[in-house]
Amino acid sequence: MTDFRMVFTKYDGSRHWHETLELLGEDQHGLWIGASSGSVIQRGDEPPITLPQRTSS
Repeated sequence: MTDFRMVFTKYDGSRHWHETLELLGEDQHGLWIGASSGSVIQRGDEPPITLPQRTSS
């Protein structure tokens, strides 16, 4: 599995949202990446947020 680090920054260069994503696949349109349930996302230096687990309805 290949991981990708995604980091959004603000105009002044400070970190905004950042997380590690997983490679889902590749096709003629490019690379597909995503985050699964339980992945961690963080805004700037705030405490990390764990993505909730999805439940089927």
